[in-house]
Amino acid sequence: RSAPPPMDASVPPRALPPKPGRAPTVRLPKASDRGFRLLPNQVVKHEAQKLKRKRNKSAATKMATKMLAAAKDSSEKMSSTEVSNKVFEETGESVPPSTIRMMVDQGRVGESPARRGSKGKITDEIVHVIADAMLTYIALTQSTQEAEQTITKLKRLLNNMLPDHLKSTSNTLFERIRKFRADCMSVDNQYFVELRRLLWTTDYNFETWHHFFEEFLVDFGFAERKPTFDNSGKKIASISLGPDQARRIVNLDESSLSLDGSDGRSGGRPASVVSVNNYKRAGTPTNKTSGTATAVCGSNADGEALPFGLVIPTEAKGDVSIPMDLVDGLPHVFVRFGNDHTMILPPLVMANENGG
Repeated sequence: RSAPPPMDASVPPRALPPKPGRAPTVRLPKASDRGFRLLPNQVVKHEAQKLKRKRNKSAATKMATKMLAAAKDSSEKMSSTEVSNKVFEETGESVPPSTIRMMVDQGRVGESPARRGSKGKITDEIVHVIADAMLTYIALTQSTQEAEQTITKLKRLLNNMLPDHLKSTSNTLFERIRKFRADCMSVDNQYFVELRRLLWTTDYNFETWHHFFEEFLVDFGFAERKPTFDNSGKKIASISLGPDQARRIVNLDESSLSLDGSDGRSGGRPASVVSVNNYKRAGTPTNKTSGTATAVCGSNADGEALPFGLVIPTEAKGDVSIPMDLVDGLPHVFVRFGNDHTMILPPLVMANENGG
């Protein structure tokens, strides 16, 4: 055999066109790949695409076997090749004629193609039941503001559910559940909205708050009835703040500050949280333990930082003493706010006697 002609470097290689009716597929990374790894949420998206293609293939196979079985009993005969071409025209999925003939001869009319590989210790029917139960559990904890369900926690729950001779299959069982239900679950590390804010966020509440806040700013001298425009001349507000009033408008918020990871959010890479699609995700209450405190931070509208605040939980009945070296290590702020001159403000360290 003669050697193939040399390729011209100036001509790019011709890419193979995708098959008609099919979207181009993206290969998942293998263990042999180096320097390439998908995130958990990307894996779920790929699994959802594969599940969609699998269901379309299954529906096309069921249609093809029913058409061939009906053609055998009718006067209008159709070959398996004609059935395959007709199914491809209607669904865009290609079912081999040999597969159609084999399934009809075996009496598997209207059934899905057989799964490749061994049956496994747990059948697909049982996996579907366990998957529905797991998604129901996630949806209940998600809608009732309980702790988030991480992959590690769900695998541990699956392992506790399995009998002793199936304990080692908890990891593969979770992977099978993720493949079977990839279109209705998500795995990510997104930030949550607090439950009280989620319930409060309505169009009526927004309009009412905006109207009364505008009246409050005008009545108390923070602003005046004068429209505000941006650099392009577009009107962005019906009122304008007075001179130096931005220093008097303060916004603060609190956040969990854990010293030992007892609130479930230790340092390092965040844990992957599993959630059910189309269910609202409310934030969980801040955990207050011996190693968890509350940090209060904020600033005014002019960009000046508030003094750092630290609220330590305690259940002491008497006077509480705080070591001063803790306060000395916290930063001070150099601000003005609504005063006539700037000043240095120290941090605030407080104790909550209610233990939270």
